[in-house]
Amino acid sequence: MRIKLTVISAVLFSFVFYNGLQAAERVPNARRRAIPDTRSIDRNSSREQRLNELKNKAQTAHQEIKQLVSKLAGLVAESKELDKKQKREIRMKLIAGKKYSRYMSNEQKSDLYVADAWYGYLEGEDPGRCRKKALSACKLSPGSEIAYKSLTVFSLIALEKPIDREYFLKRMDEEQAESVSSYDIPVKLDYDKNIFKLRGRNISELGIDGKLLKKDNMKPLNCIFMWSAGKYELTQAQKTYSENDKLLSDIISQRNVEKNRIAQNLEYFLHLKNINKELPAANFVSLNVDKDRSKAEEMLKNADVEQKDTVFVSQPKEEDEQLEELPEDLGAWANALDMAVLVCDNAGSIKYAGPEFGVVFRLLSDRLMGGITHPDSLKGLVGAGASEDPFGGEGFDPFAQPQQQNPSQQSQSKQPADPNSPEKAQSSQLSETEEYKAKRLLKKAEMLRGSYTRLGSSKKLIEACREVIEKYPGTKYAKQAREIYESIPKHQRERRDPIE
Repeated sequence: MRIKLTVISAVLFSFVFYNGLQAAERVPNARRRAIPDTRSIDRNSSREQRLNELKNKAQTAHQEIKQLVSKLAGLVAESKELDKKQKREIRMKLIAGKKYSRYMSNEQKSDLYVADAWYGYLEGEDPGRCRKKALSACKLSPGSEIAYKSLTVFSLIALEKPIDREYFLKRMDEEQAESVSSYDIPVKLDYDKNIFKLRGRNISELGIDGKLLKKDNMKPLNCIFMWSAGKYELTQAQKTYSENDKLLSDIISQRNVEKNRIAQNLEYFLHLKNINKELPAANFVSLNVDKDRSKAEEMLKNADVEQKDTVFVSQPKEEDEQLEELPEDLGAWANALDMAVLVCDNAGSIKYAGPEFGVVFRLLSDRLMGGITHPDSLKGLVGAGASEDPFGGEGFDPFAQPQQQNPSQQSQSKQPADPNSPEKAQSSQLSETEEYKAKRLLKKAEMLRGSYTRLGSSKKLIEACREVIEKYPGTKYAKQAREIYESIPKHQRERRDPIE
């Protein structure tokens, strides 16, 4: 009986205690509700703080990218190469930009694409790939002048038709129009839609046939400067000087008059022709398309340029032959345009057509000729009437030779040298163009050696060394290529066709 009472008491006590707990949970605890949940507040504030830090880092990275764009474009225009330290610094900036790109605006991402495109071109990327990067930049920021300039330059170099600016401007909304970057790259865009339409045609379609340009004289790259003096007029200073050279006061008062642009470019072009007459792969032709050559002759006379350096379309084939009508296209040149530059191959196919000797002309010419541009030779144009603006087109020419030596240097160079010296042997074997190509091939071998240690494949490296050794035997380039070849393990060299 006692056991039953004990069990019943325990059950009743448990029931009462359980009901008491449920009632206590239903009653609000004033003290507990008064204490805020600080953990969630701290979590939200730390998240916002972290986000602000990332956005600040993105802004800092973008500022460095902006400076990088102008620097890279300038290096390309000046044909300068990057050293290892510069490459490492630029790569770090690009990596930082890509790391924080998710916190950038579309306009800032556009600048990142542009910087990557110019850096890729400096590193030897295909211009078509650089063009795709610039196109992505234009899509992100349709109003960006930098992105559009870069896209047009890479399109022309890649032999692609440039996209009209209106195509991108139509895609802009009001918000994008207000956020367009205000800075620019100092690259002069030497591009004219009407002139560019000539690309892909043959010069024979323009009436430039074998009578004007002999096919035997055509070279792998031909630069034709077509010009018209129809709009040419003497400045007051030139008239005064031609009438009486003693009237110095009138001349001085007009000394700041801008020189006729056609005459200036003609002088520059003929200077290029003169200093590159020995260059085997390039040809320069000055072609006047005026039906009436009197103004052209007057301009040449006042520009102190010999007429024999210019081919005249209006010049009769025989003394007693009457002038024929100009072809329709050439007539359009004479009536509508002052001047233009055409670049064509030995078959006469036009690869480039532009109004100026700009950076695009130089880069494209360099590519078409297989990279014979010599960065050091750009100094040869200093003082030759070329523009001081490095991006104005005239200061950077693809075919300029090194600056001539002064008399003291020439006298030193005329001293007899040891015929058995390595320098003498090398200079007698390689021309300037061959030497430049040998440098490029050797650089390729050095790059393959770097990738060989990572990939473990020696086939391409051996073939690159073989090409240098067989094409340029007895030179320092062949010697360096031999050293690279001998650095490959012997068992791998023997598996391939050994180089003797």
